[in-house]
Amino acid sequence: MRYIDWCKKDPDDERKINYVFTEWNGNKQFFTSEDEVTPMWILRLQEARVQRIRLVGNEWYVQLEEIC
Repeated sequence: MRYIDWCKKDPDDERKINYVFTEWNGNKQFFTSEDEVTPMWILRLQEARVQRIRLVGNEWYVQLEEIC
């Protein structure tokens, strides 16, 4: 599933999201939904593949993988 498809399931969910984003070259980026990201990063996130999603307490933990 692409990340953007997961987001569309509940657009009103305002819980914090903690991201681990694995780039195509294996580098990992860590950030949250509270961080500012550039428009280019938003595009990369939207197209990324969801590897794992967990809801812990009231926060989402999402692992994403960039699709080459």
